[in-house]
Amino acid sequence: MAESVMGKTFDWALFKRILPYAKPYRRGFSISVVCMLIGTSLELVGPLLTKRAIDQAIPQHDFHTLFWLVIGYVVINATGHLFRYSETLISGWFGNRIVWDLRKKVFSRFQYQSLAFFDRNPVGKLMTRVTSDVAAMAELFGASFVGLIGDVLSLLGILGILVYINWKLAIVTVIVMPILVTITIMLRKYMRDAYRAMRAEITRTNTYLQESITGIKVVKLFLREQRNAEQFGDISQSLKHAQLRTIFFFALFFPIVDMISTTAIAAVMVVGGWQILHGAVTIGALVAFLQYGERFFRPIRDLSEKYNVLQSAFAGAERVFNILDEPLAIEPPAQPKALGRVSGDIEFKDVNFSYVDGVPVLRDLSFKINPGETVALVGATGAGKSTVLQLLGRHYDIQEGQILIDGKELRTVDPRELRGQMAVVLQDVYLFAGTVAENLALSDTSVSRERIEWAAREVGADSFIRELPQGYDTMLLERGVNLSVGQKQLLSLARALVTDPAVLLLDEATSSVDSETEYLLQHGLERIMTGRTAIVVAHRLSTIQHADRIMVFHKGKLREQGTHQELVRLNGIYSRLYRLQFDLAA
Repeated sequence: MAESVMGKTFDWALFKRILPYAKPYRRGFSISVVCMLIGTSLELVGPLLTKRAIDQAIPQHDFHTLFWLVIGYVVINATGHLFRYSETLISGWFGNRIVWDLRKKVFSRFQYQSLAFFDRNPVGKLMTRVTSDVAAMAELFGASFVGLIGDVLSLLGILGILVYINWKLAIVTVIVMPILVTITIMLRKYMRDAYRAMRAEITRTNTYLQESITGIKVVKLFLREQRNAEQFGDISQSLKHAQLRTIFFFALFFPIVDMISTTAIAAVMVVGGWQILHGAVTIGALVAFLQYGERFFRPIRDLSEKYNVLQSAFAGAERVFNILDEPLAIEPPAQPKALGRVSGDIEFKDVNFSYVDGVPVLRDLSFKINPGETVALVGATGAGKSTVLQLLGRHYDIQEGQILIDGKELRTVDPRELRGQMAVVLQDVYLFAGTVAENLALSDTSVSRERIEWAAREVGADSFIRELPQGYDTMLLERGVNLSVGQKQLLSLARALVTDPAVLLLDEATSSVDSETEYLLQHGLERIMTGRTAIVVAHRLSTIQHADRIMVFHKGKLREQGTHQELVRLNGIYSRLYRLQFDLAA
């Protein structure tokens, strides 16, 4: 969904949706509210003590009463602040616990989304959802919400005391409230839109930043540093304008509230002074009234600040729930068929598939692969070879036809059980920050060290691993940048073998390695493919000449299939590709 059209103003509906996340922490919330109520109540006692001191103790020269009134004033205010501190601490605790739960839920949702979801959503955008958008919601769950309740109760309590002391002065104090309400309503829509726009710009900035850092090698190779810096400056400029717009409305509200509150206090002083001159009110009562009047507008200022925080939180919540509402494109069936250990019998029946509607990638594709057979897929770039592997792992769903493994249609089995039978080695190897052993086992503690080292030996990776500073315990940097391309490819192949897959999928697994490393890979593959079904996508035809069968793809269709010798004699697409590579090599 486009960032600029996300959501409408539905605070209450959104708030009701957020509430269930606070349910597990209702005890902490209740304790926080109790602390807030006690603290607020104690803060309201101070001006009454001031009134008594001025009207009774001082005129009567009663130092003893005055002394204890002062002590009581200090103790009551200190105790009130202590309860306020406890309320803030507790609400902050359960607020961050809720955000922790929500952040895990969003991240988990990402993990189970199909690859099509990540095709549509840039990484920077998703990072913003998990980090800053969820963090914005922390303010809603934490002290801001409990504080909001406290401010409302404080307003009601002060209003009641003002009426009790002098109802006429109370009217003078609150007569400005309609003006404040009107201004708040006028600014509300603009503030919400401003926060939503700022969130959109944060996402845009994070997306560009992530792409620029990830692609830093390309940036440097093509001398894009200055151009990228200029583009980032333009994007940051947009974010600056969006943030300044939120600051504008934030800054506008406070002077307005202060000006109105100052006017109200001045009016109280004039009317109260007139009443003192006519004996209608005491000096102590007026002083207490002025104290309450100042405290009456303090929660209003706090409410305006908390309202801004809530606007930011709701804007973030909109975007987080938009992610959580994204349906899982590929879900296990309600009653999946048990797959067990597969033999590797694979069949495509009249399969049609498109990543984008109207742009077919595979058309009426049908073929069968027997258990234990090694099949190579060749063809020009974009012919649909890698797509076959993606569909076989059910990372995408086909539009028409059937894909079967051991006679079971893929959509009738649990995708996780299906993928557990397969291992994939991609051309673009991704290694995580961690030790070599952790990368080979993908941090699965059930995998033994013996199994890890066996897999490495099988693909010829053991020798270079043992030459690393700490061997299998050597820490790899992000994406394995402290290894060569060939070494990373060997680790990727070893990682696939650790799981003892029934079906081995190799997508250009040897395209980025030198001749010596390729020899090591081929030597290991000849042994480990025995007894497994293997599908190999390759552009370098020299690496797949010994495959049991070669299938030639052209424009999404299977055009030829057979052994290397049969296809060369056929003098078709494969023969032309082979002669072209042979001539180039020569």
